[in-house]
Amino acid sequence: MADLLFTVEDQFPIILPPEQVALPTLGDAVTFIDGLIGAQSGRIVHPKHVAAKTLLTA
Repeated sequence: MADLLFTVEDQFPIILPPEQVALPTLGDAVTFIDGLIGAQSGRIVHPKHVAAKTLLTA
């Protein structure tokens, strides 16, 4: 999962938070990544897609 997240960070204009985030499924990872992209690009993110409290302060 860590390799996937680092690859996504390289491919998309996002920065992963330094805190560990529990992502037990691929669906959780997709939701988390979508939330990061939205939060860091300034677009409105539906609360359902916010997977970690760190997104709220990103």
